[in-house]
Amino acid sequence: MSLQKGGINLNFLCVLCASVVNNLMNKEEILSPSNLLFGTMLPTGGDGPHLFQNPSQREATLAYQIETAQVAEANGFDYMLIPYGSWCPAPFVTAAAISQHTQRLILLVAVRPGLGSPVAFARQAATLDRICGGRLAINIVTGSAPLELTEESDPPPKDARYRRTTEFVDIMQQMWQGQPFEFSGEFYRGKVNSIYETPLQVGGPSLWFSGASPAAEDAVARQADVLMTWGEPVTTLAERLSSIRAKSAALGRRIIYNTVFLVTIRDTYEEAWKAARSLLDKADPAWLEAALLTRNVSEAAGLKRLLNLIPNPDEPPSDDPGKPGDIVLTSDIIAPHTWAGLTRVMGGNSVLLFGTPEQVAGVLRPYVALGITNFILRNHPVTDEAVRIGQGLLPLLRKK
Repeated sequence: MSLQKGGINLNFLCVLCASVVNNLMNKEEILSPSNLLFGTMLPTGGDGPHLFQNPSQREATLAYQIETAQVAEANGFDYMLIPYGSWCPAPFVTAAAISQHTQRLILLVAVRPGLGSPVAFARQAATLDRICGGRLAINIVTGSAPLELTEESDPPPKDARYRRTTEFVDIMQQMWQGQPFEFSGEFYRGKVNSIYETPLQVGGPSLWFSGASPAAEDAVARQADVLMTWGEPVTTLAERLSSIRAKSAALGRRIIYNTVFLVTIRDTYEEAWKAARSLLDKADPAWLEAALLTRNVSEAAGLKRLLNLIPNPDEPPSDDPGKPGDIVLTSDIIAPHTWAGLTRVMGGNSVLLFGTPEQVAGVLRPYVALGITNFILRNHPVTDEAVRIGQGLLPLLRKK
C-alpha cells in the first residue's frame, strides 16, 4: 500500500530515511579503537584566511555554517565540533538547524555542565538526538577562562566544578534510562517522576571530555567515552595518556583518545610554511590583546602544557629577528612539521602541522600508533581547508 500525504509518497520517505540511518555510524563504531575518525570545527566567530582579522572576511551566519558542515560531510569528515563560549551562538540551537541540512555528519555539541539543571539538559539532549537522527555526541567542557566563568556567575573552584560535572553526568545518564529515580548529592537533589522522551541512541549520546588537571583526569576515567586533548608532540602526549589509561583501567573502562591540530597542507613544504605564517598577517592589535589577556589569565592545565613547549612564551611571534624583544617564528617549530607559534597568542588548540599531505600524514601516524584514533584537523577558512584536508590528507591516513 502506498501512503500519500500532501502529495508526498510516505513509503518513499521511509525507504529514504532507512537508507540514511543505515549509512550512519552507530555509537559502537564511533567508540571502536579500530576505527579512525576525523572531525573539524564549526566557525562561530567569523572565518577567513587570517586569524583575528576585524572584521572577519566571512561572517559566521547560519547559512555559512550550514555550508561548512555540508562541505565537511562531502569531503570525508565524520563529525563536526560545535563549540561553546561567549563568542559562539547557542550550540544546541545551531546543531538542531545544521542537522536538517546534513545526513551523516555526527554533531559534537559542546556544553558547560552546571549552568542549568541536569534533568532539563538531559531532556533537551534527548530531543536533539531524535531531531538529528541519532547523530548527537556531547563534549563536556567543565573549565573555561576566568572571565567567562565570572560572566556566567559560575564561581566554584576547579576541583568543585569537576565534582559537579561528575554528578551532572550521572543524573543525565540516569535520565536517559527512561525510569523514574531520585537523586541527592553535593550539588543536585530532586526526584524525577516521569520521562517522556529518551535519546534515539540506546544509553544516550557518547560523551567527549576535555581537561588535563588531576581532577579532570579523575572525571575522564570514570565517565568519558572519548578524551579530547590539544595537539602536542607525540612524546609528551604519550606521558599524559599513560596516566589516563592507568586510571580508566583501574575502573575497568576503555577510553577512545582524540587530539586536535590546526593543519596547513600545500603542494610543497615551502608553500605550507608560508601559508601557516600568513595566518596572523592581518590580525587586529586590539583583538590580539584581548586574546592574550584571555590566555594569560587561563587556569587550564592543558594550556600550561603547551606554553611549556615554546621558549619565552610571553613574547609575540615575529618574522623580524631584528625587532627588539621579538622571537623568530622558526624557533617555535617544536618538532618536524609542527609549529607552536600560534600558542603565543591563541592559547589552546593552537599547535599547527604543516607540509605536504604526505609529510603531515607522516607526522600523524605515530599518534595512531600511540592509540589515538580520533582527530580534529582544521584550519581557516574552514570550508576551503576542509576540502584540502579531506581530499589530500584523510585518504592517506585511512589507507591501511
